[in-house]
Amino acid sequence: MTSMSYFAPSLPDSPLVLITGGGGGLGREIATQFLDRGARVHVCDIDAARLAEFASAWDPSRLKHSCIDVADPKAMTRLEPELAAWGDPVAVLVNNVGIAGARACVEELSDADWLESLQANFMGAARCVRLVAGEMKRARAGLIVNISTVSVRTIPVSRAPYLVSKAALEALSMSLARELGPFGVRSNVVRPGGMDNERLRRVLREVAAAQGESFEEVLRKDLEFTSMRTLVSMRDVAAMVVYLAADTARHVTGQIVEVDGNVEWEG
Repeated sequence: MTSMSYFAPSLPDSPLVLITGGGGGLGREIATQFLDRGARVHVCDIDAARLAEFASAWDPSRLKHSCIDVADPKAMTRLEPELAAWGDPVAVLVNNVGIAGARACVEELSDADWLESLQANFMGAARCVRLVAGEMKRARAGLIVNISTVSVRTIPVSRAPYLVSKAALEALSMSLARELGPFGVRSNVVRPGGMDNERLRRVLREVAAAQGESFEEVLRKDLEFTSMRTLVSMRDVAAMVVYLAADTARHVTGQIVEVDGNVEWEG
């Protein structure tokens, strides 16, 4: 395992990391990489079975979990006492939750469509920030990483609720960098591109079936406007998140970092 000197000097040797949407996918990969660096991790997710399966592979003194929907303000009241059981404040917050939300023309979107994405992708993150910001300010140290999407830049059509919620998350990140910077707390955004995971492959298989094309052809077309002509791995996106907690990133704040192979355009 890498020496504890990996983490920025302002963070504890074994920082407590809170990761939302951490039961599987990118969240689990981020959690695993932090654990491999010696951190302690608390993950939230709505899938109890997935959380239990992940936690079974780790010592409970290193990894704990909460089955909580961050989009539900009442459910979020359970998180504070569960975090308090660690006996230490959260040093790193990773707001990883992201739902795709409604796909439709703007005139077809209901209030519920807008609120669904905003509650999960923006308000869930804001609630977690509210939970940890005071302790980070008192400690005069901390890191907040918000997972957005390259789509905020490329603006695919009929995705307005998703894009607006993630753009709001990015605005929150920049606000936090300025407001919390004098207290030694950093805030950054990571924008993944198309990640090579089962979720994306399922979407591409559905598109292929609808268009009567092969999966390989649909993938090729999807990558035509990515400069490197490749999907990115969850491992690489997670590594960027973990890097932001490193000693060598101790002055990196207020930044939007893309890990996407340079996505030029989306349909």
